[in-house]
Amino acid sequence: MCGGFPAVEATIRQHQGILIMMRFLHVKGPFCRNCGLAVERDMTGKTLWQGWWSPFSLALFTPFTLIWNMTVRSKLNKLPPPVPAQMPNQGSGQQWL
Repeated sequence: MCGGFPAVEATIRQHQGILIMMRFLHVKGPFCRNCGLAVERDMTGKTLWQGWWSPFSLALFTPFTLIWNMTVRSKLNKLPPPVPAQMPNQGSGQQWL
């Protein structure tokens, strides 16, 4: 996202349960620690708020999405602080967990 280094290739997911419908969102890319954590916090927060509103979401898809994002978060936390790049970083985002 910002071009910072080191970065890890990851996919961060979001799920929305809408009564009888569902929506699956994701962002793929190389993420430095700061940008990856900001995107992960944003998408996990939205999943925590919007992910439980359909029966299948409650039982299956939201827990899967949260577990997936926790594994991505552990990869991001292992990265050292990024070296500044040409573009500004995304900040650290609002912490949910």
